[in-house]
Amino acid sequence: MTQRDASTRSGDAALLRLCAGPPGETRAAWRAWLDAMPDLLVDGEPAYPPHWRDLLPMAAWRQRDLGLDGPAWLLHRLRTAWVLEERRLAAVRETVADVIAEPALTPGDPLAVGGLALGETLYPDPACRHTGLQTLMLRAGTRLMPIAAALQAKGYRIRRTGWRARHLPFRPVASIWLQSPSGFQVMLLSVPAWRRWHPLAHASLIRDAEWVQAGTLRFQVPARRAARALAAQGLGREQGTGNLMAAVDVALLGADEADAGSAWCVTPGHQGDSAAERVA
Repeated sequence: MTQRDASTRSGDAALLRLCAGPPGETRAAWRAWLDAMPDLLVDGEPAYPPHWRDLLPMAAWRQRDLGLDGPAWLLHRLRTAWVLEERRLAAVRETVADVIAEPALTPGDPLAVGGLALGETLYPDPACRHTGLQTLMLRAGTRLMPIAAALQAKGYRIRRTGWRARHLPFRPVASIWLQSPSGFQVMLLSVPAWRRWHPLAHASLIRDAEWVQAGTLRFQVPARRAARALAAQGLGREQGTGNLMAAVDVALLGADEADAGSAWCVTPGHQGDSAAERVA
């Protein structure tokens, strides 16, 4: 392992603790993250790993909440990340509202899973959670092509169709990946009718679902226990988010059950990958 790889691993662990660790460790995690910044400079700033960018909004919230001090370039970068995420969130809400309002969908039927749902219910501020591809789970047996055709008439483009199986506990799952006129992307999922009673299928999740009001947007999200199971299956890993982001999701979802003295660390996975585990 090179010195830079070791620094990245150390920075991953510190950033994960900063975003999702015990409150008493936040200041120490901030200092450890600053110490792990790479020495290599690009345009006068450390060339930190690209996968850290997804967590900058959450790091910005922690820094502002506790008044943490740091180099001017980093504070500026965190403020910029926060403003951009707030703008992204507003556009994502608008896109999801547009899809949910489509008459081809049964009113109240879509269940939002992944980034938007987690940001609105789990994080201290919805803008803390970077959002990429939005996933909406529909009632079992829902025919997706008529919905896609109605959205195409509004200017949406179909990016991909097929059967999605990876990371999901039910196989197969019909999926359509759409891109809105504003450029944001939504994935619609529907399990086959004969799998409708799977524990993590729409019919089961909807019984304990919670309604969320986000501005003018109102939608349903899975209860925390179901969200934890979905996150464990990797369903929250949308486009634009990495494994470290998923690790923060899992850590926050399990925070209510974690021991007071527990902490989180990053362990090696595949090349360019990392995974979270709880340690005493």
